[in-house]
Amino acid sequence: MPLKVFTTFSGYDSQCLALDRLGIEYDLVGWSEIDKYAIKAHDALYPQYANRNFGDITKIDWNAVPDFDLLTYSSPCQDFSIAGLQQGGEKGSGTRSSLLWEVEKAIATKRPKWLLMENVAALVSHKFKPLLLRWMHTIEKYGYKNLTKVLNAKNYNIPQNRERVFVVSTLNKEPFFFPRPKPLKRSIINVLEKTVDERYFLTDAQIESYQSSSYIQNKRRLQEKQWCDTLTARDWKDPKCVCVGRLTSDKWGKTHESTRRVYSPDGISPTLNCCEGGNLQPKILADFGGVSVNPISHALEFKDKWDTEKSPALRASDYKAPHCAKLGDRIRKLTPRECFRLMDVSDSDIDKIQAAGISNSQQYKLAGNSICVGVLVDIFRKMFINRESETQQRELF
Repeated sequence: MPLKVFTTFSGYDSQCLALDRLGIEYDLVGWSEIDKYAIKAHDALYPQYANRNFGDITKIDWNAVPDFDLLTYSSPCQDFSIAGLQQGGEKGSGTRSSLLWEVEKAIATKRPKWLLMENVAALVSHKFKPLLLRWMHTIEKYGYKNLTKVLNAKNYNIPQNRERVFVVSTLNKEPFFFPRPKPLKRSIINVLEKTVDERYFLTDAQIESYQSSSYIQNKRRLQEKQWCDTLTARDWKDPKCVCVGRLTSDKWGKTHESTRRVYSPDGISPTLNCCEGGNLQPKILADFGGVSVNPISHALEFKDKWDTEKSPALRASDYKAPHCAKLGDRIRKLTPRECFRLMDVSDSDIDKIQAAGISNSQQYKLAGNSICVGVLVDIFRKMFINRESETQQRELF
């Protein structure tokens, strides 16, 4: 009997990609998405489900929806995120994030065995924790047990510093344990394309505009360090960057011939987001030379040839608020393919999305709005394949 699944706020459906990767037999009985580009991407990946989009979640008659075992919901995060105005998601407030409460109708009507929520880690902050607790108490009224944990993609072998809160809710106290972290054996070097079109490179004038800006948000765009910052919703226009350069080998003993590589083999990506606006894609330094990594601080240090340019490497006293400096080499945007790879989407699936004729700007948005596939793979494995506890886990609340 295949697992019956309904995904809301579906995007291109990372949830289905994860189930596919695990080889779990399932039937997507329905999905809910209104963004035309996300729908286009979803149809490119799953044409067999194109006629099962129920559209606007506020208009779904859940009595008309087939029964399902798993309901996933990743409602809009903009009003919770520290990158936004943090207007919140109170029930009836009319904010995009308040669409969370529309999910209650589905739960009350269908009572699926499993619920999975994903959202920004700000939901467990002092400001929004009461709202999350109210939501969890609402679910409990319908007989669910909630398990909550903040998971970071970098702890699941995905080279992106992406913290998200997950709530797994089980009906009738079905056992569940969150997956244990695993070693990070990949870095940005593993997602970069070997050749990149010239249009992805910034001009000196663009770089200078970031440095000379009086706005701290602009100055945070350019950064070179081992652990990169979280990208915000405006990063499609004024992106951050990570350092790449000439490597002979990384710490796993692999040789790299390309000159457009991650300089530090431990480097990971900042959190990707929807990259709305213009020119907000994340960026990297390319063709970079004359730099070494301090083994103690992990900060980048210039060799003598750069000392006369008075351009010291970036120093980050706080990894969430780094300073910036022009390093003398070219900076380029991450490509849409690289961003999808940082969301752990396979190249074959990326090919399908790109063949659908979706613009680059919309591809960046799709990638940043989705869930890292590898994290979902480990969660679903614990849900449906290996339910044993790997370690004693404490509740988040």
